[in-house]
Amino acid sequence: MEMFAVLLLLAFSCLAALLNCAYVKYGRLYALGSRFPGPPALPLIGNALIFLGIESDEFVRRCAGLARDYGNRIRFWLGPQLNILLHDWRDVEVLLNSNKLTVKSDQYRVLSCWMHDGILLSRGRKYQQRRKLVLPTFHFKMLEEFLPCFQEHTAILMAQIRAKCANGKPFEFLPLLGLCMLDTICDTAMGVQIHSQRNADCEYVKALRSLTEILHLRMFDIKYYFRFIFRWTSKAAEAKRALRIMEDFAEKVILQRRKELMHAPLAQQSLPEEDQLIGMKRKRNFLDILLNSSIDGKPLSNTDIREEVNVFMFAGHDTLSSALMFFFYCIFTNKDCERKCYEEICSAFGSDGNVIEMKRERLNQLHYVELCIKETLRMYPPAPLIGRKAVEEVTINENIIPAGANIGFSPYIFGRKSEVYAEPNTFKPSRFDMRTRANSTEPQPCILTSFSAGPRSCVGQKYAMLQLKVVIVNVLLNFQMEYVGDVMQEPMLSSEVTLGTKEPLMFIARARGTEIVR
Repeated sequence: MEMFAVLLLLAFSCLAALLNCAYVKYGRLYALGSRFPGPPALPLIGNALIFLGIESDEFVRRCAGLARDYGNRIRFWLGPQLNILLHDWRDVEVLLNSNKLTVKSDQYRVLSCWMHDGILLSRGRKYQQRRKLVLPTFHFKMLEEFLPCFQEHTAILMAQIRAKCANGKPFEFLPLLGLCMLDTICDTAMGVQIHSQRNADCEYVKALRSLTEILHLRMFDIKYYFRFIFRWTSKAAEAKRALRIMEDFAEKVILQRRKELMHAPLAQQSLPEEDQLIGMKRKRNFLDILLNSSIDGKPLSNTDIREEVNVFMFAGHDTLSSALMFFFYCIFTNKDCERKCYEEICSAFGSDGNVIEMKRERLNQLHYVELCIKETLRMYPPAPLIGRKAVEEVTINENIIPAGANIGFSPYIFGRKSEVYAEPNTFKPSRFDMRTRANSTEPQPCILTSFSAGPRSCVGQKYAMLQLKVVIVNVLLNFQMEYVGDVMQEPMLSSEVTLGTKEPLMFIARARGTEIVR
């Protein structure tokens, strides 16, 4: 009997200790989180039902509805997880530029199966090391070397569009853009050509599509969000198979390239680091830079390299094809903007459509095209959500954010706010023209958040801008297109890993100087 009493007392003591730990951990989180407006939360599950089983097109509308109903600072709970959405430009500015808010939010954890500790998800000293490591890839000299690769794969895209011109039927542009971007990314990241534009059913492409779809489900469908639930679904096994295919492919490429570099001529190895690879038969790529890099005097392991290559593939594939799709939608539904872009491109490259050699200096002359790109990214940002995690208590404009909270904002919702952008639903590239903005009545400041900002800004934004311009130059020099949908009705958006549309955007294309055949 005495032993039972002792055990009972011990059990109550353990329970009290656990409850105390929970109170310490969640008490202040709940107290501070409750200061923010938001929808009523249910015990245990919080506001999870808001996002339960929703379609991809519904996520954007739900977030916009929360912003409309509860203002610029909103809280919602996913179980015990506190999430705060900010859409006041002053708050967003602090969020993106704070050195205390550099850790990615919990929503990004679903990507860890693929990215692991790559630059997208790493934190602290490791993030600083990785960022310093990959920055040389986006030096202007390296970007100059990428241009022939951009043009090579874009030339195949031009042939694909010409085939669509022949029958005069409406076609979906996004799949063509996606495969072109995938070919380009594989080439610049790993130095290999997978020829997905000619063979969209190759094993690597199918694995990438499968994994991307599953990651979308995990990020935006609460049924798959929590790992302890996801691991028991059929999607977990499917993701595992896709990952194995992609990682085996990357590992094979890394081993082969490492072997080639080991047998490179000694004279080549004695060249200055910045020019060390120029004399090789193969053109430089992201993988070569990583294989020739070290951290704290130690070369990177194959695992380290694979993580960064995976990030490069993820960040540069769907995002660029999404940006291009919406750019062409905006341009071909705003004919005056199309005309100005075409005239500027002709001024820089000529009008015969035969862009034999891309030069960065010429691409830099495309000022109006760049304004149109920025305006497209404002209206249709590829990343539907950007998030950080407060690892310590922080204050944002007198609002205390408790440690453990996820803080984020939707670039799409932010880009449609009239207090930041006048006439936010109007495609108006001039709003980003700094030469005329000083005398503008546009609200200040005019912030482009698509590439994020501050200490975790996108390291590849110069790469992205050049790649976008190369495709745009080729398409506009060679083709005119007509959007098949209702130009007066904005397409219904869907929020996957990148922003898309519920229904495909369809176009009819014709070669410049010919008529559209219907």
